Amino acid sequence: MKQGLPKEIMTLPHVRRMLSAVVETAPVALCVINRNLALSRVEGQEFPELGLHLGGGRPASCRKVWQDQPALVDAARRALKGETVSTTVVAGENAYDLQFLPVIGRGGKPQSVIAVFADVTSRYTSLVQIPDREEFLQGIIDTVVDGIVTIDQLGLIRDFNPSAALIFGYQPSEVVGKTLTMLMPEPYRSEHHGYVERYLATGKSTVIGKRRELAGLRKDGTIFPIEIAISELEVGDQRHFTGVIRDITERKEAERALRASEERYALAARGANDGLWDWNLEDNTIYFSPRFKAMLGYREDEIGESPEEWMNRIHRDDVDQFCDDVDAHLSARTVTFQSEYRIRRKSGEILRMVARGVALRHDDGTPYRMAGSQSDITDRKQAEERLIHDALHDALTGLPNRTLLLDRLGQALARIKRNPESRFALAVLNLDRFRMVNESLGHGAGDDLLLAVSRRLENQIDMGDTLARLGADDFAVLMEDTPNEKTARTNVARIKKTIAHPFRLSGREVFTSASVGIVMGEAEYPTPTDLLRDAELAMARAKRDGKGKTETFYSSLRREAVGLMEAETDLRKAIEQERVVPYYQPIIALNTGRVVGFEALARIEHPQRGIVPPAEFIHIAEDTGLIVPMCEQMMSLACAQTAAWQEAFDLEGKLSVSVNLSARNLADENLYGMLEQVLADSGLSPGSLHVEITESLLMSNPELMEQTLQRLKTLDLCLALDDFGTGYSSLSYLQSFPLDVLKIDRSFVARMVSEARDQELVRIIVMLAHTLGLDVVAEGVETAGHADVLRALNCEFAQGFHYAAPMRAEEAGDILSAGFDV
Repeated sequence: MKQGLPKEIMTLPHVRRMLSAVVETAPVALCVINRNLALSRVEGQEFPELGLHLGGGRPASCRKVWQDQPALVDAARRALKGETVSTTVVAGENAYDLQFLPVIGRGGKPQSVIAVFADVTSRYTSLVQIPDREEFLQGIIDTVVDGIVTIDQLGLIRDFNPSAALIFGYQPSEVVGKTLTMLMPEPYRSEHHGYVERYLATGKSTVIGKRRELAGLRKDGTIFPIEIAISELEVGDQRHFTGVIRDITERKEAERALRASEERYALAARGANDGLWDWNLEDNTIYFSPRFKAMLGYREDEIGESPEEWMNRIHRDDVDQFCDDVDAHLSARTVTFQSEYRIRRKSGEILRMVARGVALRHDDGTPYRMAGSQSDITDRKQAEERLIHDALHDALTGLPNRTLLLDRLGQALARIKRNPESRFALAVLNLDRFRMVNESLGHGAGDDLLLAVSRRLENQIDMGDTLARLGADDFAVLMEDTPNEKTARTNVARIKKTIAHPFRLSGREVFTSASVGIVMGEAEYPTPTDLLRDAELAMARAKRDGKGKTETFYSSLRREAVGLMEAETDLRKAIEQERVVPYYQPIIALNTGRVVGFEALARIEHPQRGIVPPAEFIHIAEDTGLIVPMCEQMMSLACAQTAAWQEAFDLEGKLSVSVNLSARNLADENLYGMLEQVLADSGLSPGSLHVEITESLLMSNPELMEQTLQRLKTLDLCLALDDFGTGYSSLSYLQSFPLDVLKIDRSFVARMVSEARDQELVRIIVMLAHTLGLDVVAEGVETAGHADVLRALNCEFAQGFHYAAPMRAEEAGDILSAGFDV
């Protein structure tokens, strides 16, 4: 604490009176030291040892007078700053107590110093006087922690203190009188005598009076590091040498550990991919490791130690956040420091970095140092951005996907809720005949078509609009600033027109069109998903109305969709509760009039609605895929029932059952296994099962259908071609399919009595079938006249309301028990 005499005392008018009083009452010397650190006045006694002489000569510099006593110069300097300083010094054989007192001037600041010197030699000598000096010195030697070894000029040990005994493991009696070399390992042992002889002969030595490190040899043979200082002592005409020895094993191990730690740190710093930094918060300098600088493209000498070297390279949009992150940690609001930012390399390239660190603090919590690392996360950030991009964009076309479209629809809805006058529209497009391109030219061509359509649509949409791919061949266009439906339809017409132009794929011209659903953006829509759902409903209606149509969403479409959903739910429950049952329509042999088989036709037995005909649910089953489990259920029931009838009425090989397969069934990879299992479970012979496939389905992909039917034929079941005459199949195709039965479509049968042309067509179909070795079944036989004509045309079998409507299994069983006549 800086402290002086009170201002009212230590002012210049009182100085002389004080000096006189002090001189008269004590044997002291007083002097005045001016602001230039010079002795301007000395009174009282002279102390030549301290350069104090009476007289009024020119002021002498304290630095020069006390050049051998720097403590006095420092005390005077401190007193000139207002501090009272007391100290004791020894000069020559005398001891002195000193006080340096600041003299306060009118401005309230010290303008000079009074120094009071008192000779306390007598008091000092009495304190250090020792009655038996030799005994006292020996006690010191015996108690110091360093080993002290004295040898004579012959190299024989004369004194060996207890600490030396502890260090080397010898008792003094074991070494006194013996040569010093017993305490030395090679090569020091061999060189020792040469050093001593040269010193005694020349008086020159590089070790006398200096500390050095070498090795010692313990009694147990252990070699260990020591530090030794050798001094020479002359006793009479004899020379003695005293060595003060310190075991530095622990220090060396500590040094080795420190060196290893420093090497590990240096190696880690060189090998680490991160740049290291160490910020001295007290002098505001930062150490940047070579790697830190290299990461930014600089040499070591190109970046200094100022924090600005770092801050000025951080992207201007990120530097405020970086500083906030630093402040948050230094103020102890965060446990560690972490900040992500962009930073400029010397080349101008922008990198993404993350800095991490931790601060060291004083006991009061004040930070004085913070150190950490800087990591280059550019690649990781780019990968994250790619992942985000991929998550929001279609992989094939690069267009926004459903997720991103929904996000932008959400923004559009938020805008329209803030400003009801802003309007937008959403159009969902589905490419017509896309499946045909995939199946005829391959999926590669299909992908090429999607890419080509995407590029065309991108060139047609307005600035600010969003084109997205929803999946498969579905696209969507969010049309901003679209005030009404008329504008939306105009935009859609332009888009459809560009799609209608031919595409060149695999060297061929390919044409397509689009069915489009439009929905106008309304603030009442609760979510973007609801809006997209309605656009897709409108598109589905346009698709059903005919290829290339455009439909705008109205609430009636939603009611219709809800109705379809409820119908799907009813169908699903009916399948689960086994309320989908087969009704059986007899197939009659025209030459005998007897029943030779049944066609199993699906009906739903609804608890409220009664019997539900297939026209109300088959299309739903097809669209939803429920046709697959429904067909399996129908197949299982029909085969089991037919097997039971064959056994009950001894009809093995005389009664068949026909079951229809849809496109979904034929595409089902489990179809073969399902049929095989059904036949095995029911016990029905494979030849008694007729699987019916429509001609239009057969001709949709003849090559694929041929492969499928060939595989099914290995089960030995019968294959029937249903609705013949509606699919425009050629004779060559019919020859390639492994068919057993051909069924003439009811439209031909209905007109053959009144139309000679249709009768001739039926005759040709029968002849064609017989030529191919196929049996013929005529459907839709409504009258006896129909039956008579078919019989005359040599058609073998017939079914229709003339004989019986589809009926329950119990009624069909009654017919069989009555003798098979209808």
